[in-house]
Amino acid sequence: MNWQVIVIAAICVVLFGGYNLITKRDETVATAAVQVPQPGFYMKDAVIVEIGIDGKPRFTLHAENIAQDKTHQYVQLEHVNVNYMGSSTTPWVLTSDHGNLEQNTRLVTFSGNVILQPQGSRITMPIILNTDELNIDTEHSVAHAPGKVSITMDKQLLTAVGLQANLQRQTIRLESQVHGEFASR
Repeated sequence: MNWQVIVIAAICVVLFGGYNLITKRDETVATAAVQVPQPGFYMKDAVIVEIGIDGKPRFTLHAENIAQDKTHQYVQLEHVNVNYMGSSTTPWVLTSDHGNLEQNTRLVTFSGNVILQPQGSRITMPIILNTDELNIDTEHSVAHAPGKVSITMDKQLLTAVGLQANLQRQTIRLESQVHGEFASR
């Protein structure tokens, strides 16, 4: 009779252990499911147009890839081309390898071969601004480059570290280490 009690006790231990393993596994799966970040949106070859209060486009942004990272609260852009009108009559064209739009702000950071230049019939001298990183506050139409900047103006070159550009007033302020040479024609 003792061996029957031992067998029943062993079966109970196996069943209880199996039950514990199954419930622990379910908790692990549930925990893993909670920790997986929820995907945001993803767009390929997309165009985004922001319209101003006057009903006219403030900017048109084209990117090969746009992906939302909900975990870090930003939107990543790849191979970016922006036509930025703001409230000025002269549009600015910006190209860059990457962009980063912080959610719930009006700040866009562009990086990797950033080129900014005014366009249109009112431009008398072509200006091309080149830098590795440029931040644009789209609400105030102000651009800031924290690092090295080069400005080409009709075959003349000017370099600096740091730049502030007011895209509405069409003004550029170089911050430090300004170097340039202008030759007469």
